[in-house]
Amino acid sequence: MGSVHGGTGVNSPTPVRVRDASGVGYLEDVIAVFAGSQHTLAITGDGKLWAWGYNQFGQLGNDTILTGAASDTNISYSTTPVRVKGGESGDEFLENISEVFASSGWTVAIKNGGTLWAWGSNSEGQLGNGENNNRYSTPVQVKDENGDGLEDVIAVSGGNNHTIALKRNGTVWAWGYNYFGQLGDGTTTRRNSPVKLGEASDLIRVAGGYNHSAALRRSGIVWTWGSNNTGQLGDGTNNNRSKPGVVRWK
Repeated sequence: MGSVHGGTGVNSPTPVRVRDASGVGYLEDVIAVFAGSQHTLAITGDGKLWAWGYNQFGQLGNDTILTGAASDTNISYSTTPVRVKGGESGDEFLENISEVFASSGWTVAIKNGGTLWAWGSNSEGQLGNGENNNRYSTPVQVKDENGDGLEDVIAVSGGNNHTIALKRNGTVWAWGYNYFGQLGDGTTTRRNSPVKLGEASDLIRVAGGYNHSAALRRSGIVWTWGSNNTGQLGDGTNNNRSKPGVVRWK
């Protein structure tokens, strides 16, 4: 399947303007854009969230999922933007979004106010709703082990089937795939719900690599954990680490 853009589904070696939902006009008043492996999302100035591209796992969030092989005609992808849905009725839409993280098969969004919503592939619990091995074509709220919604989130990222979030109080939470210790909770156990790693009042950013994670403190100190087969943790070794450690400077 080719890259889907501009309402055509045809690859382009030069930039093309993104069409609107009608396929006639163009998407305008965009204030932020996010790219996954084969899908794209945009926030418009009125707080609406739009998505387009490949939808094998429901990562567009419009209540559809790929139903056939990529070579079939009966597939569910969109070459023009669709509104991301939200709410139990299926007739509502996810709005007032402040930040989005898009990965290969799932998407996570922060709503104004700090609640966290996720949709798409959940093979390793990366949606953080207490389950795994399911696909969700509309957003579900990320909840902790007690079933309470994760709130006051200011940043979100992720990698290869794991997600990491930072709350305003400086606590870091992670969930999903953990074979290499990329969740940072001292284990290599998959987590279907967010687990708290710790807290530091001056944490300002988190980031997820393919199988590792990182956090930045306001002082400029970087903490890393997870896979380290090529030295990506920056600690002077190539040993995996399941707890955060400080990047060493030469």
